[in-house]
Amino acid sequence: MRLLEKLQDYEEKYQELSEMLADPKISNDAEKIKEYSKRMADLEELVNTIKNYKEILKEIEDTREMLQSEVDEELAELVKNEISELNEKAHEIESKISLLLIPQDPNDSKNIIIEIRAGTGGD
Repeated sequence: MRLLEKLQDYEEKYQELSEMLADPKISNDAEKIKEYSKRMADLEELVNTIKNYKEILKEIEDTREMLQSEVDEELAELVKNEISELNEKAHEIESKISLLLIPQDPNDSKNIIIEIRAGTGGD
């Protein structure tokens, strides 16, 4: 659950940026709107993935509770398979979150012009 605690900071920052953009005082400052919108866009995929991860964890918890309350052997086997599939999804999402947490290079959003020229000489 330590992962969820760390991810909570990103969700809070996203919410804070959303509130700042809704503030009427900022509506006249184009630079601040641009800055906050960019920072919010940078966090959006991560925040959506975190929400998805929390939903999967909740499903796992609910399914485990169902397993404990059910006595039917056939249904218990289905529930165990579902728990296994949900755990796989959770691990995939954890991997995606790990990739999204890697800091971006500040030059990633900049454009570049490349000129390619044919070599001279030779046969």
